[in-house]
Amino acid sequence: MFPRGVCNTSSECKRIENGGGNFGCAFGASCAAGEPGANDNAMQPRALLADVENGVGVGFTMFMGHTDMHMYKMYGGQIYEVSAILAAAPSSGWD
Repeated sequence: MFPRGVCNTSSECKRIENGGGNFGCAFGASCAAGEPGANDNAMQPRALLADVENGVGVGFTMFMGHTDMHMYKMYGGQIYEVSAILAAAPSSGWD
């Protein structure tokens, strides 16, 4: 749950957002324990998928009135790449 729980990112891990940027994976996040608090603007999970054999994870959420998708590439117990797409939407369509 962003912004907490962003753990096990490699020091070389890069994140792109909406096809651009070059951010560190932990930018704006922490590895603090526990669920986000009431003021953390927590994302509302809609679908979480993982392919353990290929090291790919995808999460679809609602975040502050937007649909949000994050795709992760993982291996060796660490996250190496993150791609995020954020778009305005009144709902996820799954409510």
